Amino acid sequence: MIYLDKTVDIPVSNVYFRQRGPDLYICEFIEPWKDDDGSRKSNRKRRIIGVPVNGERTDTQMHPNENYYKLRNLALPEANYAKVGLPGKHTSFEYAPGAVIYPAFPAIAYIALLQSGLYDKLIEAFKDSRLVDSMCFIATVYASGRTSLEALEELSTTFNAFNDAQGVTSQAASYLMRNLDTKKLRDFFKLWIPYASGSDCLAYDVTAFTSKAKLMREAEYGYTHGTVENLPLVNYALFSNERTGIPVFFDHYSGSLTDKANLKNIIDTALDRNLPENITLVMDRGMTTLDNLRHLKELKLKFIVGVPGTIKAVDEYLSSIATKEQSITNTITLKTRSGECETLYCYTEDFIWNDVKLKLHLYQSVQRRANKMADFFSSLEECKRAIADTKELPSGACIMADVKNCFVYQGKGRGRKLVLDEAIAQKYVNRLGTFALFSEPEANYTAQDALEYYRRREIDEANFDILKNDLNGLPLGIHNQSSLDGKFFILFIALVIKRTIMQRIRGFLRSNNKSYKYAVETLNNIKVEFRESEIAILESGQVEKNLDYLHQVNAPTKFAKSLLAAIVDPDGLIVKKSYLNLKVKRKKTKVRVKK
Repeated sequence: MIYLDKTVDIPVSNVYFRQRGPDLYICEFIEPWKDDDGSRKSNRKRRIIGVPVNGERTDTQMHPNENYYKLRNLALPEANYAKVGLPGKHTSFEYAPGAVIYPAFPAIAYIALLQSGLYDKLIEAFKDSRLVDSMCFIATVYASGRTSLEALEELSTTFNAFNDAQGVTSQAASYLMRNLDTKKLRDFFKLWIPYASGSDCLAYDVTAFTSKAKLMREAEYGYTHGTVENLPLVNYALFSNERTGIPVFFDHYSGSLTDKANLKNIIDTALDRNLPENITLVMDRGMTTLDNLRHLKELKLKFIVGVPGTIKAVDEYLSSIATKEQSITNTITLKTRSGECETLYCYTEDFIWNDVKLKLHLYQSVQRRANKMADFFSSLEECKRAIADTKELPSGACIMADVKNCFVYQGKGRGRKLVLDEAIAQKYVNRLGTFALFSEPEANYTAQDALEYYRRREIDEANFDILKNDLNGLPLGIHNQSSLDGKFFILFIALVIKRTIMQRIRGFLRSNNKSYKYAVETLNNIKVEFRESEIAILESGQVEKNLDYLHQVNAPTKFAKSLLAAIVDPDGLIVKKSYLNLKVKRKKTKVRVKK
């Protein structure tokens, strides 16, 4: 029996309340109280026609069922949520035909997956709409900020825009993540990587975290930054599109392997899954080794990487910038995170590291150099005073490490003492405020281009911040490698949802986690009807049914409407007081304000 999510007045005659267990029902007599001969009927036929809205005998309204409309020869109206069950039995909620009312975020997550193209690639790879809808629904739950899959069956009705994911339970979600087909995952990435990469630059980085999984295969125990417990290490490698911020590919491996040691394997795996050869990989200096650069050149991949300070030949170039400063005419003006402008001297040299031909881009920041020189000489004077008083270098984090390296021991025995090496000090002074980048010569990047792309690699760090928050907030609950594969893949889908939404809200809010959480909260305060062809924003004054209680829909603010429109309509096609037609991959979505 279906009790519709609509309210009607309780009839004033021929009805009575009937208690069945914990539930209260409204029954209506369907026969007259007299027989044809005028005698009184002792057992008149009756039908349950609804349930009181608050479950009280004093209620004046009810949620009708099919009997109410059949007895009155009325067509069954379009319904939102329906409460399904029999009198005296446990009832649950499921979809009824027609519109579905819920917070705006699930609808926005659905649209984000369509706009990003991920949903279509999932369908194409897995060829199972129920499996894909279930994965996307679970990812939506994670993307909304929830930290567990408790009450998932209830959320599959009230927080779900994927029709084939109805009735997904927590147990079913755990089973799904444990049993994702690795071959289909490979097929998916063969479709997704070239689509999401395009011809843009890809930021690549690796982060490590510990897992308390009991059966981690091939895992070595170790420590990550900030941990004191010896646990199995899991390393998460991620490629992200620098222009869009959308994650492109991930892989993970267990054990205490350095980032640079496993780069070859990760790159080869990505190429096996159709990583385009015309993209440029952007990596920090932790990935820069002679073997890695050789491997990238053998694969004919373009790259921009940071230069570690351990390469002596580069160190000489950096030290010479100060002497060339007056002759360097090429400058760049950059905007820092604080909003201030920073001027950099820069130039490019051809460079050969052993047998590897590279472009070396050298930079010196005027402001940073001035600030660091002040700190350097301040630390130098403090070291001199400490040596004069105690004959030892001072301890403490306030002293620059480079300054301590400028002092060397001279003499033997009692005459042994610390003295300042002027040549070493001058070398450090010359390098203050300088840094360098390598790039592939055939890419022919200028110093300005290389620096711009290198700065954008921070998008990968931003994605890691999101993933780490999710992973730290979620109990991994895994006991083998396949469970980890499944959970990481669901979180990858959730990350695509988040990055797509964050990309859309840049005109309203800053693109960071705090702004994203505010956007989610705002969207969850908007109630929408989501149909096959349109989203209708509900205004105040309309009553919405959510599980077994009623509440008034809050009036959406102007900011909330604008935020919703910006996500649904990224091209700004909205005209005031008119309909918006948004073309997406599978269907048209229309946004309107329902009054």
